[in-house]
Amino acid sequence: GQRRAERPVIRRRERRRVDLLDAERALHAGDYRGGVDPTLSYCVVNTDGREDLLACLAAIERTQPAGVEGEILVLDNASGDGSAAAVRAWDEARGEAGAAGGDAGRAGGAEPLRLLALTRRAGKAANDSTLLREARGELCLLLNEDSELRPGAAAALVAALRDDPRAGAAG
Repeated sequence: GQRRAERPVIRRRERRRVDLLDAERALHAGDYRGGVDPTLSYCVVNTDGREDLLACLAAIERTQPAGVEGEILVLDNASGDGSAAAVRAWDEARGEAGAAGGDAGRAGGAEPLRLLALTRRAGKAANDSTLLREARGELCLLLNEDSELRPGAAAALVAALRDDPRAGAAG
């Protein structure tokens, strides 16, 4: 008889699960005003850049467009400089400041923050993919810890992507 040609074996690559330090994976998961998903997810990757990261978070908070629901996701790439603890302290301090100022904490205006703290370093593409998968926003802004948004930048991004339904990315 005739011999059949052997078919090549295609093996699917196993999906690597991200190994997270925090079992809860989030500081304030589900802490969205009125249960509404955010419009804009600020997705920040950090690797041993605690001071730059805190400046980046402060800039996000200062430049958040009025009327745009947002969330902040920080992926700490197994930093050894105390970045994850600094993010937790920063988030607690802004929640307390909002409550002391008559605000209802995060419900009064501060964007919810989720911290994803890796126990092993991963590459840029893997980190960005994790953030995009975890983001709840309609739009995502990928940032590194040394990024500092200028006033109007996030508003311009949101407007550009909303104005052109064919747009899939902006930068």
